[in-house]
Amino acid sequence: MQFQKDNIRDEILRVSQELFLSAGYQKASMRDIAERVDISVSNLYNYFRNKDAIFCTIVEPVVIHFNNTLEEYHGNTGHNSNESIDNISPEQVLDVMTERYADILRKYRPQLRLLLFQSQGTSLEHFKDEFTDRSTYMVQEWFTRLKRRVPEAKTEISDFFVHINTVWLFTVIEEIISHNISDDDAKRIFHEYGMFQMLGWGTMLNVDPRWFMTRV
Repeated sequence: MQFQKDNIRDEILRVSQELFLSAGYQKASMRDIAERVDISVSNLYNYFRNKDAIFCTIVEPVVIHFNNTLEEYHGNTGHNSNESIDNISPEQVLDVMTERYADILRKYRPQLRLLLFQSQGTSLEHFKDEFTDRSTYMVQEWFTRLKRRVPEAKTEISDFFVHINTVWLFTVIEEIISHNISDDDAKRIFHEYGMFQMLGWGTMLNVDPRWFMTRV
């Protein structure tokens, strides 16, 4: 009986990430991965049931980050609804937003490239579409809760406009990756993006822009 070793598993993930990035997911095979790790194909299957499982494990931190961010800002669980926006300044709100976006790029740029550009043929091929649909629904639910908290809010925003804004976030990240923008320059871009989003939504909703980053 072969015992699985963490260092072999980590090496499989490292090699697979490099291979997926250089050759593309669809062109890489389990045999290619096994040869580069210097293990048998049968042993490789002791660690991962198939190539898709390897891909999903590699990009899992990015998927978790996106999902946690969506839940953190537009979810409706585990939140103290009595929290006041008066406790935070607009600058603090913008800094939090900027750092949230910059952090995922700084930590997971290769994994983002795989998820956003190389996921064809994987079970995450439709991640962006599915995430956008879920985001649209959750933001509309957030509008409903905001209206209860701030009656003067103008929350009659079309689903398609919310959809476009989620797609826009992915586009910003994809363009930063495609143009090899440095982490420092990317942080500035995210700051500009965040300011535009916060002030734009504040104006459209007729509320203090700090609400944009507050769970209600």
